[in-house]
Amino acid sequence: MDDLSLDTEPHVVVTNPDIPDIDGDGTADILDVIKQSYSARVWTGLLTLPDDYVGRAIEIHISNAADKRGNVMVPETVFKTPEKVISQFGGTAISADGQVSVLLPQNAVNEDVSITINPVSSEVSLSAYVTVISGYYDIDPSDITLNKPVIIRMAIPDLSVGSDTTLNPFIGYMVPDDPLPQFLGGSIIKVNDRSFLQAQLSHFGRYATFITDSSLSLDSLNTDILRCYPRVFSPAGSVFEFPSTNILFDLSEADDVTARIFNLSGRVKRTLNSDIPFGPGHNVLVWDGKDMDGKVVPSGLYIVTLERSGSMLRTTVGVLNR
Repeated sequence: MDDLSLDTEPHVVVTNPDIPDIDGDGTADILDVIKQSYSARVWTGLLTLPDDYVGRAIEIHISNAADKRGNVMVPETVFKTPEKVISQFGGTAISADGQVSVLLPQNAVNEDVSITINPVSSEVSLSAYVTVISGYYDIDPSDITLNKPVIIRMAIPDLSVGSDTTLNPFIGYMVPDDPLPQFLGGSIIKVNDRSFLQAQLSHFGRYATFITDSSLSLDSLNTDILRCYPRVFSPAGSVFEFPSTNILFDLSEADDVTARIFNLSGRVKRTLNSDIPFGPGHNVLVWDGKDMDGKVVPSGLYIVTLERSGSMLRTTVGVLNR
């Protein structure tokens, strides 16, 4: 070996990019990658994923490697999307830089599908009403039919969610040669101290995040429907693919929203809301299947209500734990 060969081998672990802390103990749940071989400057390892972790993205963390000259690598994170999302189980796909991901519930597509999310450049001159705050990403195949709403999550800079309430961040779909993106809306969430917008979409294509100080309308809003996807999930087991469910709703204008989860006896198990009003458009709240004490609720059917100014919506969702 020469002086550039490894003196200290890398430490490689894998986490779930969507919910790093699955068991809720305050730290990320990790899987170690076991070294298989080292030849010249190539290190290979073996990762064994749980049997139920099918068709979902992973986040790979590499650190600690050093060569014989004492150079220590800068820790690196790599995101890997699955080769295929399995229609029956649903799954996730993520861009290589971790900035954009999509979550497909069970049977959202008619057959198993390979999904790619790639950054692209755009030469379209935007309308003066909007400013782009992220890169543009193509989600392919763009011509696939989606049977159910798909959740898109896009990273945004913290400056876009500051105190200036006149600026509305939103996810937009880029129609070819149109200077004004189609407005989807989006709810602001934090994952690992990073800010994201997430919304529901009905087709793939080119997306980005924007800010505007104007009111934009969305023709496809349906403010009278409350839906949960997946309809059945498993926060403490591996019967189903997802450990949480997405509560999907539309708003015609910014509003304070509160979701409550009840068991069939009418007892409130969890209350969900946000520190800031939800914006107009498609919005998402996530329930991790836990009650107000942080404990996973028992298997069964639960009632979900959504309260907003002057009205309340209601639906049901199932929990099935092994």
